[in-house]
Amino acid sequence: LRRDGWRLLLLDTASAVGMDGDGHGLVGAEQLHWLDKQLAHAEDNDEDVLIIAHQLFVPPTDTHGQLPGWFVAQYDMVQNAHDVLAVLRRHASAGRVRVSLHGHVHANSLTTRLGVPFVTTSAADEYPMMWREVIVRRCEVELRTHALDLPELRTQSAQRDTRGVNEMKR
Repeated sequence: LRRDGWRLLLLDTASAVGMDGDGHGLVGAEQLHWLDKQLAHAEDNDEDVLIIAHQLFVPPTDTHGQLPGWFVAQYDMVQNAHDVLAVLRRHASAGRVRVSLHGHVHANSLTTRLGVPFVTTSAADEYPMMWREVIVRRCEVELRTHALDLPELRTQSAQRDTRGVNEMKR
């Protein structure tokens, strides 16, 4: 998607996975080639880039740069994250990739690699029951967090902790 000086690149992290039994994803060769071409076109056209993918490309870290205890790379990241990062590394000097957005782990994190902020976000249907609004302006991306006003469901969800992620979600 191209609009107002931006290129929004949506990567399908399941297209190259035959049968996914453990939740990881894979960015296939065709998608990697496409990503490389799109980043080159963004540079040529003076466009900033926002990448969106379900599974993670980098491990999430907390505010102290530490990995959360619940994180398991085998389940939470794309299988070939090193290939995706190699493509991003080739284009890092241009500084065009402004943010990469992810879900999958249903926890909030911000990790920077290669000058790119990698953001994961929690899910609206479980603790802490919030969603993110992404506002893309010519010179910036703004993420706004909105909590759902459902106190009873929020309490129930907080008690239904999965993999110990509720602390990270805060």
